[in-house]
Amino acid sequence: MLRIELRPVSPCAGPEVNYVIGPRGGTIGQIESSAGVKIAVQRAEEARGAPMRAVSITGADEDARGRAAELVKAKVAEHQS
Repeated sequence: MLRIELRPVSPCAGPEVNYVIGPRGGTIGQIESSAGVKIAVQRAEEARGAPMRAVSITGADEDARGRAAELVKAKVAEHQS
């Protein structure tokens, strides 16, 4: 399992996390399908006001997990630009 921390721009809104998830989970679903992994994002209530939420990426293949992590990081960077 690979774990990535995403820091929201606003501790309340978490826009980066929302951008990675996408409408109805569509963006994260595309990343899962293209990389062949499962991605779980820590729920806001579990983060308890922390400025970061965990993104866990699981899959049998380390290369697939790495590709998915890069795609998630690219989405975050895309949101920030």
